[in-house]
Amino acid sequence: THQQATNVAFVAICAVAGTATRHALGRLSVQAGTAPAAGVDAASLEHVAFHDLLANCVGSLVMGILAGWAPYVLPRFPNVYVGITTGLCGCTTTFSAWNAEAAETLAAGAAARAALCLVVGLAAALASLRFGFGIGAALVPARVRAAAATPAAPAAPAAGAGARSHSLRSSKAEVDVEELDLDEVIHELDDRSSEAGARAKQPLGEGVPSRRSLVGKGEPPPSLAQRALSRAAS
Repeated sequence: THQQATNVAFVAICAVAGTATRHALGRLSVQAGTAPAAGVDAASLEHVAFHDLLANCVGSLVMGILAGWAPYVLPRFPNVYVGITTGLCGCTTTFSAWNAEAAETLAAGAAARAALCLVVGLAAALASLRFGFGIGAALVPARVRAAAATPAAPAAPAAGAGARSHSLRSSKAEVDVEELDLDEVIHELDDRSSEAGARAKQPLGEGVPSRRSLVGKGEPPPSLAQRALSRAAS
C-alpha cells in the first residue's frame, strides 16, 4: 500500500543517515581519546571503551526520546517515527560490534576486561535509553497525557437495544404467566376429571345438571383457554 511504501522510503533514507552518524561518532570518540584507535592491544584497559560506545549511547538516547514522545508523535507523524526509530537508531547503534570487541578481548586472554566491556556497554545503553524516555515523556503535551490516562467511555447501546431488552423482559413475564396458568389448568382438569367420575357413578338425569340445561339458563361459563388468554392479556 501507499503507507507501507512511504514507511520503507523513510526507513531507507534514515538508515543511510544512521550509518553515517555511527561512523562520525566513532571517529569523534577516537579523536577525543574516549575510544582506542586502530592497532591498540585488545587486552588493554582502553579497549573496554570500545569504538562504537558513543554511537550506541546516542542511538539509545534518541530511541528513548521517541519512545517517550510516542503518544504525541506516532499518531501525527507515523512515517517519521518509523524512519527514525527503525532506520536512524537501528543503524546508529551496533551491538554486534560491541559483542565482537568483547570476544576479541576475551580471546586475548583478558576475561575480566571482556566481562567489563559487556557490562559497560549494556549499562551505558540502558541508561541512555531511560534518560531519553524521560525527556520524551516530558515533551508530551498535558492534554495528550490526560486523554491517554482517561479510560474510554463505554459505547452507548444501539437504538433498538432498549426495545429488544424490553421485549425480552416482556417475554419472560409472559412465560411466567403461562407457567402459572398451566398449573391452574392442571388443577382444574383434575377437578373436572373428579366431577366426571362422580357423574359417571350417578344415574342418568340426576346429580350435576347437563350443559344443555346451563345453556338454556344463560351464557355458558368461559372455557379454560379463554380464561388463560384473558389472564395473559391483563
